[in-house]
Amino acid sequence: IENYFAAQKWPVIEAKKFFNHYQSNGWMVGKVTMQNWQASAEKWMLNSQSGKTTNLHTSNNKDYAEPL
Repeated sequence: IENYFAAQKWPVIEAKKFFNHYQSNGWMVGKVTMQNWQASAEKWMLNSQSGKTTNLHTSNNKDYAEPL
């Protein structure tokens, strides 16, 4: 996986994130077993590139006195 990401000019940390994510999920995509990890890696890269993530992103300069 690291070699595949490197060939696509992606950092090794992204390869590790991809591996750890799917390893922890038993290589499942939704409710089915992953059929093609390269295709899933491509989707991972596209989602990362477009900024689409499932993590909450917040600003470090949050003014907690400001109403929501």
